[in-house]
This record gives sequence, C-alpha cells and structure tokens, in this order.
Amino acid sequence: MSIWMSPAQADKCFNLGGKLRTRQLHCGHIPNMFSKFDVENLRADPGPAARAEIAQRLGSEIDSQLLNGEELRKAQDIICVLAKDIEVEVRRALATSLRRSTRLPRSVAISLANDVDAVSLPILASSLVLTNDDLLEIARRGSPAAQTAIAGRENVGEAVSEALVVHGDETTVATLMRNPTSRVNEKTFNLVLDRFGQSEPVKRSMAHRPTLPIVIAERLVTMVSDELLHYLVAHHNIPRALAKQLATSSREAAVLRISEGRSEETMQSLAEQVAARGRLTPTLLLRALGNGEMPFFEAAFARLASIPVENARTLIHAAGTRSFASLYKASDLPENLLPAFRAMLDVTLATDLQPGPRDKDDFRDKVIARLKTIAAGSPAGEMEFLLERIHEVIG
Repeated sequence: MSIWMSPAQADKCFNLGGKLRTRQLHCGHIPNMFSKFDVENLRADPGPAARAEIAQRLGSEIDSQLLNGEELRKAQDIICVLAKDIEVEVRRALATSLRRSTRLPRSVAISLANDVDAVSLPILASSLVLTNDDLLEIARRGSPAAQTAIAGRENVGEAVSEALVVHGDETTVATLMRNPTSRVNEKTFNLVLDRFGQSEPVKRSMAHRPTLPIVIAERLVTMVSDELLHYLVAHHNIPRALAKQLATSSREAAVLRISEGRSEETMQSLAEQVAARGRLTPTLLLRALGNGEMPFFEAAFARLASIPVENARTLIHAAGTRSFASLYKASDLPENLLPAFRAMLDVTLATDLQPGPRDKDDFRDKVIARLKTIAAGSPAGEMEFLLERIHEVIG
C-alpha cells in the first residue's frame, strides 16, 4: 500500500525521546515498506520499540528491486535519520537488519561501525559497504570486540590482518587465524608467533589453517604440543623426521632456559621431571654443556647414574678421562657419543663455566679441534656423525 506522510507526520514518526526533530523528512511513496497500520501505531506510540520495528522493516525492504530511484533515496533518508537515533535499541535494530545490505549508504555504515559495540558489531562482521580503509582504521583503534568482529569477516585483506595482529588481543588473533578466508602473509604470521607464541588458542587456530608457508609451519612445530605436532606433519607437508628434530630442539632449549640460575635442589627436581618424560637425551646434555649450564649437566648425570649430585660433580670435574668415562658408562648413554661429550666437557672445563651467552663460533671451533684429537683414527663415517651432533647442539 502506498502512503503519504506529511513532513509534520514524518517528524513525529522519528520523535526522539519526546523531542521533535528540527529536520523535516519527506518520505513520499514507499511501496509496502510501511503499512497504514504501522504508521498509525507509530503515531500512537513513537517510542524506541516502534522506531526499532521501522528499522527492522527497512532492512528487509531496502534491497528490494521494486523500489525506484526516488523511493530508494527517500528510504535511505529514513535510514540516515534512524542511524542518529539517541536510543541504542533503535540503532542496533538498524545495524542488524542492514548488516548485509548493499544499498546501505556508506556514510551510515561508517557511522554505525564506529558506534558502541552493540550497534557496530553486526556491521563490522558482515557489511560489504565498508572498504578496506574503513576496516583498517577500526582494526587499529577499535575495541577488542570490534577487532574480533573484523577478524571473523569473510576475505579479510592482508593489511587489515596485519593491523589486527599488531593491535588486537589474543581472542582477536585466534579468531583471525581460525578464519579460513583471512589473507595473512608470512610477515604477519611471524608477528603472530612473536606476540602469541605462548597462546594455545592462537597456535591451535594457526595449525588448523588450510595452508601455511613452510617456514611458518616449521617454526610452529617448535612451539606446539605433541597433538598439534602430529596435525602439522599430516596437513602441512612437513617431513616427520624434520618435525621431530625441530620439536626436540625447541623443547631442549626451553628446558635449559628454565634451568638458568636455579638452585641445586631445583636442578635435581627438573632433571627428575625431564627424565620421567623420557627426554633426558644425549643432545639435551650436550646442549647444556654448550650453553654453560653445568649445574643442570651435573644433576642430569646424577639422575641417569642414580648417584648423589656431589658424586657426579666430582667425577665430572676430576682430572683425566677415566672418571667421566665411568660415569658416562653408568648413565647408559650411547657409547659412540662419548668422544663428543669428552671433547665438549674438556673445552667447557678449560673455559668460563658461567651460564649465558658465549662466542659460539669460537667454542664450537675449539670443541671440534678437541674432538679430532680425541677421535683421531676413527672411521670417516663415525667422525662425520660426531661432527653433526656437535653442530646440532651448538649451531
């Protein structure tokens, strides 16, 4: 039914809290958008609920192909008025009903997108009227809820993704990673791991993306649980042997970071815990020497040989090679790795034992030189194996 609303009636229809708008709105003929019954109800009750109902009806009618140019313009005029309504309920109804409309004026979309969360979230999550520049601005300065709404949109662009990772919180970034249509470049993936490498929701969401750059997948391998490790190997074309090596290297480095500066009692507890998990490995012990973590090295050998730490310390620091060789044998470690342990221990005892950064190149060169002396005459294949282990734990 076509209806005519005079300017005065239009003002009353959009009465905001009992105060008439000064602006007069010529609504004209808008077929089927408002029935006579709707208008009469609005006249009788111009409150927020009635205005919200008008907003909802606009959303279902605005994209109708039955509206001609003039009718569409006038319908959009009504939308502009409702978008400035003082009642959140009305603006929320408008945003919800128009969230997927392609005929929503961009100025109104921007206004609603910058409104309170209750109003902005439907528009931010779904509106195709907003441009990448509009989204980029809100991604940089919007509320966490607004950023998360953008992160869940279809086809989030690379620039917007980067802004969300830089400025967003854990929930926002996990949502972005979980969104299979979001476009994320390698630089941004690295930023994700830099900021949220300790976040299980973020890492899980990243691991389950359809594709990942191989360098990111390999980095992620070193940060995830065994469960996610298996998923990465299965879904991102990472060789199982490489994945295992990367994961082991990362975990061993983490153990050594934990051990820095700890008491002897704590070192024993840590060695016990690592051994209980089957991870008190030769490479971990060699890494401990390479990092100057002698207290952990001593506690680990004490645990493996089932002797007091004091006894292990004595055997490790005793002059000559027989004492350590006997401790090594009691620890049930691979016999073919003894020359590597002896070479690294000899160089370590001859240098500063303080933990922390050291000149790795110089240390490695000295260890290799010592190894070649100790293992002189060994078959070429055995020497190559030992050198690989040295490079693996020192770098």
